[in-house]
Amino acid sequence: MPNAVDSIPAPIQPVPGSAFTFANDAERRQVIDAAFDYRGDITLHLQSGATMEGYLFNRNADGKPPTVQMLVKGQEVPQNLPYVDIAGITFSGRDTADGKSYQTWKEKKHGERQAEAEAVKKEMEAQGYL
Repeated sequence: MPNAVDSIPAPIQPVPGSAFTFANDAERRQVIDAAFDYRGDITLHLQSGATMEGYLFNRNADGKPPTVQMLVKGQEVPQNLPYVDIAGITFSGRDTADGKSYQTWKEKKHGERQAEAEAVKKEMEAQGYL
């Protein structure tokens, strides 16, 4: 089980180190969905007391039973686990997509274009065109 247990807000905004346990299936599904969207490693805390660290790359919430697929560190074959076997999740790795949203990219490109336009303007002024 995770050492630190965070309350489960809606919607979940996982940060590295945040840990969740579930009071019910709705919370389990919510945190698993957040883990699926997370672009870093997570640690699954299983009902058996075991832990598995790796990258959760797929989930089937509508399956019978609902399952997740995870690339576990040190193993080459993905692991399939039923939702009910998962007692908690810790977002243990850095989210590699953090700060790489479309909005961040757009702001960066806008700044680059402004700097480019200013450089062209200065060059045109120096040549006497403006």
